[in-house]
Amino acid sequence: MNITKDPEGTVMNHACGAVFLADGVLLADPTLHWFGAPHKQYSILNDLQTSAFLCFNNKEGDPHELAACRAGLKLWPESVQGQSSLTGALWHAQRSEEARRVLFDMSEPQSKDYEAALYWSRRGLVAWHDQNGKEAETHLLKAVSLYPGEKNAYYNLGRLYWEQRRLTEARAAFRACLRNDPNPLVAGIAQHYITQINEEIGFDAAPETNVLEPKHQ
Repeated sequence: MNITKDPEGTVMNHACGAVFLADGVLLADPTLHWFGAPHKQYSILNDLQTSAFLCFNNKEGDPHELAACRAGLKLWPESVQGQSSLTGALWHAQRSEEARRVLFDMSEPQSKDYEAALYWSRRGLVAWHDQNGKEAETHLLKAVSLYPGEKNAYYNLGRLYWEQRRLTEARAAFRACLRNDPNPLVAGIAQHYITQINEEIGFDAAPETNVLEPKHQ
């Protein structure tokens, strides 16, 4: 099962199992330790689509990411997530021209879910590299509005705002990225930017520290 909205209706990219009964389906979600999870939006994947879905969801920095995405698209060529994941893998492999071709050959998704967020996040990254700041900001903000957990969109927004010297907004974007558990490299870079911003414009709030009680002599 491909879960696109959790029980609260929050957009997500998640997978769980299912138990098929005579009169319906029960979702078995081991991640949430919930049998019969009432996810608001999901789709049932066949065996080929399930295999492809696993190919599209790689750990960031995985050296086999590009090969996995290509293999997944052979199984499920019409997958929007797969095509968007392939553009990201090509970009990571420094094959930017092929990434652009794949991305711009796609139709703009009309849905309001994780797949659409991933697409607009990729469009924002390309626009930023093309030095089109206004378009990049529009696409990246659209991505996080569709899926507030899109950490890479927040990260790229932070870098865009840093370049534009919009330091308060850059700090907020980098913090949002960190709240969504990026990989260690991205987290380290985001923290470095935040430190630099704090040195330039000061803390927006005093850091919380424990008050030390004086020792009795």
